[in-house]
Amino acid sequence: MKLVKWFILIALLCVVSLFTTGIATALDEWVHVDLEPFVNSKLVKHQWWTKQPGDSTLSRLPIGEVDEFEGPDGKVEFQIIDGAIVLFGTNAAIWPKAVNDIVVGGKAKFVYFFHATGWEQNGVPSYKFVMHYRTGKKEELEMI
Repeated sequence: MKLVKWFILIALLCVVSLFTTGIATALDEWVHVDLEPFVNSKLVKHQWWTKQPGDSTLSRLPIGEVDEFEGPDGKVEFQIIDGAIVLFGTNAAIWPKAVNDIVVGGKAKFVYFFHATGWEQNGVPSYKFVMHYRTGKKEELEMI
């Protein structure tokens, strides 16, 4: 299995939305995970894959706006920031091979990743999300 061909987490670059089930009484509240401390590239006026000034199609996203999409349990709010977590790939050897220690905290019913990839092979895994739980459980979500 090839690990990562070319991977940008535009959801990890932007936001991961969570449906909280836990601690407070706000059972219907979406919580956004702040990914800005992990951002290693910008979307606006930058080619995110090279770090060079320029433009890319990602700069056309509704950056800064709050919007929503239909999730399995209703509407999910999200916001795209001017930043991306870009990871290593065959066309992007300058980037790290992993991002670790993004702490969600609390309990979640759903986790949403807004992400993209490029220059991958069809039908084979491009990358995976690995989630570690406080209980010691580990889950992997392979993206094909």
